[in-house]
Amino acid sequence: MLFRSYGATSLPAGLSLNATTGLISGTPTSAGNSSVTLTATNAGGTGNATLALTISPSRIIGLSGNLSFGNTTETQSAQRVLAITNTGSGNLTVSGITYPSGFSGNWSGTIVPGSTQNVTVSFTPTAAQSYSGNLTVNSNATSGVASLTLSGSGLPPPPVITSGLSANGTEGVAFSYQVSASNNATSYGATSLPAGLSLNATTGLISGTPTSA
Repeated sequence: MLFRSYGATSLPAGLSLNATTGLISGTPTSAGNSSVTLTATNAGGTGNATLALTISPSRIIGLSGNLSFGNTTETQSAQRVLAITNTGSGNLTVSGITYPSGFSGNWSGTIVPGSTQNVTVSFTPTAAQSYSGNLTVNSNATSGVASLTLSGSGLPPPPVITSGLSANGTEGVAFSYQVSASNNATSYGATSLPAGLSLNATTGLISGTPTSA
């Protein structure tokens, strides 16, 4: 026989029934257990049954924080704070956080509804280059945003002067001294040079003829 109509009573808030198709749909607005009485009617009468319907609490994750680290010296660390928020009605369980290369700061635990957990995120570049990507918070969230962009730049360590720190020259005689440094120095400087000597800022070579002793 052809069913003519459907019915449902005691539906959770936010749900409704299409009496023609029998489809119950919508977005529940609260958690809980309901006993829904279902009916189906045709010319021959009405049949009914009880639907045990469970609506689970929502667990809505949100992430915030300025994770643009800027410049950080290679092998050094910089820290920023990631805030993980639960705006749902059920406990949010975080199992861990996944990071792109160069970033770290794991945390796991439970965040109760309406609460925020702060996590320290570290940026530790291992090379002089740019770093970027998204972190992902792994959890039992039912909705929300679980990823956030990070970025930072690694800088080389400052140069260390490695050439000898004493030199001798003679008045009126051509002199040269090569400044050497580690970590790929890109320019050189020298102050208080004797009269007649000058520095090539690109190569680090001090040269000339001293005019006085």
